[in-house]
Amino acid sequence: MEAKDVLLEEVEDIGSEWLVTLGMVRLQSNAISMLGRTARAFKIFTVDKLTKKVTKMKIRELLDAI
Repeated sequence: MEAKDVLLEEVEDIGSEWLVTLGMVRLQSNAISMLGRTARAFKIFTVDKLTKKVTKMKIRELLDAI
């Protein structure tokens, strides 16, 4: 999956870890993209504060609001 417009959406402090949410526009090669609609995807990374290493990654996509 290619992405563009990657943004830092949120950082949450949860004790010994940070939850870091990045948002991005997914590039699609189908009929939806030809209509000018894009899908925004979100990835939530869990980062250990002590080691500064990513320990988990979760993909979260929101439904389109019409």
